[in-house]
Amino acid sequence: MQDVTKAILRVLEEGTPELRIAAAQILGEVRPSDAAVVNALGVQLQRGEPYLARYVLEALAKINTKGAIKELVARVGETGPEGDLVAHLLRSAGDQVAPMLCEVFDDSDLPTQMRILEILGEQASADAAEVMEKALYTPELTAIAGDALVAGLADAIPGNKLRYFKDRLKKAITKGESASEVQGQLLRLLAHVDPKGARAALVKATEPGNPPGVRHAALESLAEIALTPTQAVAMLDYLTDNDARVVEATAELLTSHDKWSPTGVAQLRKLLSSRREPLRLFAIRAFRSVPSADVVKTLVQHLLGDVPAMSEAASEALSHNPKAVDALLRALSHEK
Repeated sequence: MQDVTKAILRVLEEGTPELRIAAAQILGEVRPSDAAVVNALGVQLQRGEPYLARYVLEALAKINTKGAIKELVARVGETGPEGDLVAHLLRSAGDQVAPMLCEVFDDSDLPTQMRILEILGEQASADAAEVMEKALYTPELTAIAGDALVAGLADAIPGNKLRYFKDRLKKAITKGESASEVQGQLLRLLAHVDPKGARAALVKATEPGNPPGVRHAALESLAEIALTPTQAVAMLDYLTDNDARVVEATAELLTSHDKWSPTGVAQLRKLLSSRREPLRLFAIRAFRSVPSADVVKTLVQHLLGDVPAMSEAASEALSHNPKAVDALLRALSHEK
């Protein structure tokens, strides 16, 4: 260790508060790699002097050796401003952070595990993805883990392990033994990593008999997955479900469906006769993707009708319907 460094450490140990702060800042700028420096900074943290802690933590983050990062990881469970600072510093400390956080995850309490997951969510590593998968099955952690994996962390799973990851998700979904919030995250994640292979499991999870939260998650997860005409027709029954979230998610999903069968079109026409305006509005909106002259004629009738909400919905549907131009020109000519 150089004499200058030894002198700085003496000031850190024995100086006035102002000088000790300055010593910590200098060590952060000089970034000595000597383990004795890291140990000395760790000792200062153990003393618990609030005025100095911030500067010591920042110095360790700048030194950024394995030993320095271990000192930060050891304090990831701290509460208040110090804990927030540790989390902030670890987020930008590089690739060596993820393996160290993964090592302490299992033995940490729940609040600390939440913080670890939040940090790992920004670490594109297979180690972080592995811990996130484990956390998926804890109800209190599943939302954090699911969001991180869907946001991109699942992409860090190596190709040779991704197939097994998909298989584990499918098996857990099929068993259906997890809490509903966990099951919902599993469905959302499966749709993200395996959209082609996920459809059957997702459609099954939308069926009555499943918890409303699971059905809602499955319906939302189907947004980027094409339904068959038969599946879409079956889901029309969900529009009268007792759970408002299921109804809303179904309407949003089916409004964008673009392959209605003749049976489906007939069902949509029946909905136009419903006493419930939301169902009538849904039918109008769903007609946007039905390239039929008869359907366009129906839309034009509602466009020119005296119910503002239906007229507005018909206008929107017609703007997307490929068969609408000729019918609209005829209708406008007739109006003149």
